[in-house]
Amino acid sequence: MKKIFLYTYAHRNLGDDLFIKTICDRYPNTEFYMECLPEFATPFKKIANLHIIKKNLFFKVSNKFLSIRLKKIRECDATVILGGSMFIQGANGNWKEKLSLLKEMQKNSDKFFVIGANFGPYTSKEFKSEYNKFFADMDDVCFRDKKSVSLFENINNVRLGSDVVFDLKFPTITKKDKLTVIPISMKNRSDLMLFEKDYINRLVKIIIEADKRNKMITLHSFCADQGDEEVIEQILSQLDSKLAKKITIVNYQGNIEESLRSLGESALIVTTRFHGMILGWLSQSKVFPIRYDIKMDNLLSDLQLDSFGCSVENIINVDIDNIFNEGSVNVAMEDVRNLYNSPFQILDKLLD
Repeated sequence: MKKIFLYTYAHRNLGDDLFIKTICDRYPNTEFYMECLPEFATPFKKIANLHIIKKNLFFKVSNKFLSIRLKKIRECDATVILGGSMFIQGANGNWKEKLSLLKEMQKNSDKFFVIGANFGPYTSKEFKSEYNKFFADMDDVCFRDKKSVSLFENINNVRLGSDVVFDLKFPTITKKDKLTVIPISMKNRSDLMLFEKDYINRLVKIIIEADKRNKMITLHSFCADQGDEEVIEQILSQLDSKLAKKITIVNYQGNIEESLRSLGESALIVTTRFHGMILGWLSQSKVFPIRYDIKMDNLLSDLQLDSFGCSVENIINVDIDNIFNEGSVNVAMEDVRNLYNSPFQILDKLLD
């Protein structure tokens, strides 16, 4: 039986947790190994072929002296960097430290893959140049948008594939006349904090309009660790108490099935979460995206849907009536399959 080490982001974020579920479901006869803080391990307990290496105090001390991570990597047939925004320069200057870790992992791996990522945002030529050298030695680098691929056209093993969540087997669920709003917090997004008041006010007005149209309304948090639940409380505090009591709250705490069922029931999804957009399309809902990051811009551009939705910065100008009419869009999965190859195309050859 093949063994794969996953390097991923596991902080109980619905989108990232679905990456892990999707790859494990795709290869049921493969054993996967992944590091995870104990408090974020709940979503993975039902995945039979996934082994969690808990990053507790014992792990941290032992890994420092005995290199538990590298020992496990050497036991596996391949290492997969699995995730979306895995290559961001950031403002703290720690990117060289992270790249050094990834290079050490690569050196100890039989095969090395990147699946489902985008590249950037970044600001320095050195950042891009160093990753150019890093990617050149891999077995497969699959980015989820054309812009990321275009940055590395000189490397033969860099290719375009769909976001991993597009491969999720979404359950068939009967639609209701229901609006789901998926917000994000601006608390750690310095470039967006100036627009927080307008953002909250506009979401409140969208909810009030939905209520006037007699729609069911759900507020859905994807990641408590990133402040989603706090922003939901901000929204509720600005609503009339009678309306606030009508609203269903879904706070993702590791129950993937509950979140998929709620999203699947929704006829319309207004989302600032990237994977809220993808899950909406997978469930055949209409989606109004509120763009906060280049990964949303790039996917919409790939699908020639640049004119749909709005940015956080321009949300004050949104025509709310339009959201409930022609301003929201369905995307057929056939369109996605025609545009992208499978992100697992190369890994399939190793595992199938």
